[in-house]
Amino acid sequence: MSTALVSIEAQATSLQVDLKNQIEAFFTSLPELKSLVSMSEALVIQSKAIKVGRNDPDDSNYRAATEQTQALKSVVDEITELFEPFAAGLFKAHRTVTKLRGDNLAAAEAEVKRLKTEREGFAAEQERMRREAAQKAQQEAYEREQARLMEEARQVAATGNAAAAEEILEEAVNLEVAPVVLPSTVPQIQGTSFRTAWEWEVVDHTKLKKEFVKIDEVAIGKIVRSMHKSAETLVGDGAIRVWDKQIIVG
Repeated sequence: MSTALVSIEAQATSLQVDLKNQIEAFFTSLPELKSLVSMSEALVIQSKAIKVGRNDPDDSNYRAATEQTQALKSVVDEITELFEPFAAGLFKAHRTVTKLRGDNLAAAEAEVKRLKTEREGFAAEQERMRREAAQKAQQEAYEREQARLMEEARQVAATGNAAAAEEILEEAVNLEVAPVVLPSTVPQIQGTSFRTAWEWEVVDHTKLKKEFVKIDEVAIGKIVRSMHKSAETLVGDGAIRVWDKQIIVG
């Protein structure tokens, strides 16, 4: 790595650390944040003492929990509001840097993708040709050996040994030859290698086993929220059960 690149990398690392330290120091020094955090911590301690049981005859714990929830949500909203403009600004800065990075990488990455696709196509064609040549060589070896056995059987039969000739003919009919393996013609270049990736596509979705059919929970959820109990019939009679649940707001 060149000295210039080392210097740039060091500057980037220093910038990250410096930004982190500056941001932490800035928020730590904010008196509004200190006050809100102290209030939040006190409310959390108070909240831990409140237990809402299933049986609460005078509703006191339920009422106390409701008041405490409102107080906690209020301080949460204030802390969130305090951080929001800074978070939004930093997010915009992050998007700016990310876009600049993408713009600077786009042309090179596109070429890497194109060349990778073309190299894979070349390698696939070379492999197809290798397999085809190996199959042809194996078929030729099979035919040569079978022709040799047939000729041998003919010669043995000419001597009058019909039984031996029959055995040779049977061997010719059931002949098996060793597979022919040819070396790959794809160049072996240092720094590159191949890995096998198995891919798939659906031929007939109706033949999929049910454990491989994904339920569209998002779509069903939308129907349930709009149709309520009627969704049971719309989605599929007997397929789902729909019920209501009371959720506290506030």
